[in-house]
Amino acid sequence: MCQHLGLVRPDYKESLRLLKTKYAIKNVFYSDVRGDFTTLITTIFPTEKTQNLHNENLVYPYQNAYKTPKTLGTDRKALIAAAFFKYPNQACLIIDLGSCITFDFIDAEGIYHGGAISPGIGMRYRVLHAQTGKLPLLDPEPTSAVLGTTTTEAIHSGVYTGVLAEVSYQIDFYRANNAQLRVILTGGDHEWLSKSIKKPIFAEPNFLMEGMHTLLQYNTNS
Repeated sequence: MCQHLGLVRPDYKESLRLLKTKYAIKNVFYSDVRGDFTTLITTIFPTEKTQNLHNENLVYPYQNAYKTPKTLGTDRKALIAAAFFKYPNQACLIIDLGSCITFDFIDAEGIYHGGAISPGIGMRYRVLHAQTGKLPLLDPEPTSAVLGTTTTEAIHSGVYTGVLAEVSYQIDFYRANNAQLRVILTGGDHEWLSKSIKKPIFAEPNFLMEGMHTLLQYNTNS
C-alpha cells in the first residue's frame, strides 16, 4: 500500500525516523537531484524497497514528444504524470514556481510537447544583487504596486509584475489553441501569484508529490 507522506529535506533525519516508526512503510520513493540524499534514505530504510525519481528505468504513462528527452528534468516528468493521471483527456499547462519557473504542456491525447524554463522568484532577486554594483539583496515580497518610488519598491515591483506578466502570457498562448485548457499552478512560490492571476487556474500545492505517488503505483503495477 502506498501512502503520500510529504516532502522531507535531507537534514531532517529525525523526521524520517519518526515516519518509519509511525507507518508500515514498504516503498520509499524520493527525489534526489544532487545525489546527497540517497545514503540517508538507504541508511534509515535498509530493508524497504527504495527508488529514486531520477532512476532512468522508470516508465512514464504519457507519450513524450520532447526533442531531447534525456535532458528533461525528472521533477518536470513527475508533474506531467500528475496531470496525465489526475486530469485524463484534458489539455494541461503545469506552471511550477520553484527555484526555476517551468511551464509544461500536455495535450488532451496524452502527448507531452515541451514548455519553457525561466529564473524563479528567489533567483531573480539574487541575480539583481549579484550582477549589479549597488542593488541590495532583498527578501521576496509580493506587491500590487507597478510604480516603485524607491529602489526597494522598484525591485519588488519589477520581480512581481514581471513574473505575473510572464505567467499570464504563457496562459494566453496555450489557451488560444486549447479552449478547455486546465492551468495548474504549483511549487513553493505558487501562493505568490494564485490570487493575482485574473484567469481560471487550479492551485495544486502538492502536485509534484501526487505525481511521484502515481508514478510509484504505475511502476509497481506495471
